[in-house]
Amino acid sequence: MGSFNQLSERDRYLLEYLLQEGKSVNEIAIKLKKHRSTIYREIKRGTVELLDSQLLTYKKYCADTGQRLHDEQKHYKGAPLKIGSDIKYLEFIEKLIIEKKYSPEAALNYIKTHNIKFDTRLCKGTLYSYI
Repeated sequence: MGSFNQLSERDRYLLEYLLQEGKSVNEIAIKLKKHRSTIYREIKRGTVELLDSQLLTYKKYCADTGQRLHDEQKHYKGAPLKIGSDIKYLEFIEKLIIEKKYSPEAALNYIKTHNIKFDTRLCKGTLYSYI
């Protein structure tokens, strides 16, 4: 029926408009050249609860919300932190940096020159990226 790729910001605004016009999910999927499942997931992601003038709640798809949540998920996407699985290594580096006032590079050099063994090893660039 269409490509399975993600919706663009423009697609989200068109989706909001088409929903307001009363179009069905199938019609929207055809118009946007996306699979129905993509449209359903996007509607679920971007639906917000609002209050009307009589203080009654109702639900409505909001393209801004859908785009914001998409951007947030995209931002946090990626490989898990390498250092996250070796807490002792992390604590040791923190101690050197915070208590002993070592720079991150000096902390790594200290571990290397004193031949201290941990499950994880980081390079200077990776440690600075984490910090």
